[in-house]
Amino acid sequence: NIYRKFLIRYLLITAGVLCLIAGINFVIDPGGIYLKKILNDKYVDEYTNKLISAKTAIRSFDNERMVKMSLAGKAIGYDCIILGSSHMMSLSVITRPSSLKEMCPSVMNLGVSGGGFEDLLIFSHRILHKNLFQRELSGKTILIGIDPWLFKWEMDSRYGIFRDYLSMIKEELHVSDSMVTEPYLMKLLKNLINFNYIKESIKLIKRTGTKNPFRVVAPQRQLSEYMPVAAVNYDAGFEYAVTLPDGSHLYDSNYIRSNKTSETYIADGDYKLSGSLYDEEVIGIFKKLLSVFKQRGFKIVFVLPPYHYTVFRQSNEKNWRY
Repeated sequence: NIYRKFLIRYLLITAGVLCLIAGINFVIDPGGIYLKKILNDKYVDEYTNKLISAKTAIRSFDNERMVKMSLAGKAIGYDCIILGSSHMMSLSVITRPSSLKEMCPSVMNLGVSGGGFEDLLIFSHRILHKNLFQRELSGKTILIGIDPWLFKWEMDSRYGIFRDYLSMIKEELHVSDSMVTEPYLMKLLKNLINFNYIKESIKLIKRTGTKNPFRVVAPQRQLSEYMPVAAVNYDAGFEYAVTLPDGSHLYDSNYIRSNKTSETYIADGDYKLSGSLYDEEVIGIFKKLLSVFKQRGFKIVFVLPPYHYTVFRQSNEKNWRY
């Protein structure tokens, strides 16, 4: 009886703690995939309309992939489209100086945080099936970020909101879609009790306070908080992260300041580096995708985002070999 009572109490306490964690993650929602997604979805199109007509920049909107998909539908007449992960999100022709300006007079940046191969396929499908460029495609350029984790499946689960687009482009590329993947809904449920997600929730609460911790990113009064800023210092950043009219991302001033390197800086560059180096199937699909782009008259440019030189030190061989 004593053991039984202990077990029951233990299970009840455990269930209570997990429910509390799940509740905090659902409401605070630092990744914008729960409550914020519900609140924000209906505002995405209005936000992107404001963004592309802005003269400076607008506070970055939550639900990043929804925003970039909406921008993809409005990206008409641009010389270049950028695809990739957060390594690509800061590439811009608006910031000064811009290394892109000579190659691309106008750009739409569709890079997304943690972008993996599925994201590349999904946004490629959107580009190929919408008249995103001027009628004459010849000479238009697709810039593709080549990250060390790109050529593998399931390196990021956030693509799941556009799972249907992924299935469609696989069919068009004559690729089997038989790969068994965990349903996106199940991943969302598991993530509610994810340790790293609760850490991010707590960080957000500390930053914004407990009265309304999601006020910064949740729409208020029909997007009234998402107005173009007066001016932006591209080197120092703004008090909060902003998105520029070309879809590029500028981190907030605190992030920029805290991530500057010094003489003592050292890095492993181990983000998303695990398992096999690449998947042969993915390489084959990537080649097919490039062929389709070429047939449509697009130019392809590979962008290899730089890593800090300390990543390539001898003791870090396991990571830099990726």
